[in-house]
Amino acid sequence: MSKLAMNITLNSEQIEFIQQKLKSGRYQDANEVIVEAFRLLE
Repeated sequence: MSKLAMNITLNSEQIEFIQQKLKSGRYQDANEVIVEAFRLLE
């Protein structure tokens, strides 16, 4: 699977959600949170 960079715009609630996931220590960066979210949608 190739990787491409993409810029997206998030609202403040989405940013807070990602920040909370990062603070939990389960994820290293925002990319990991987004990848997991997409995995759960499949």
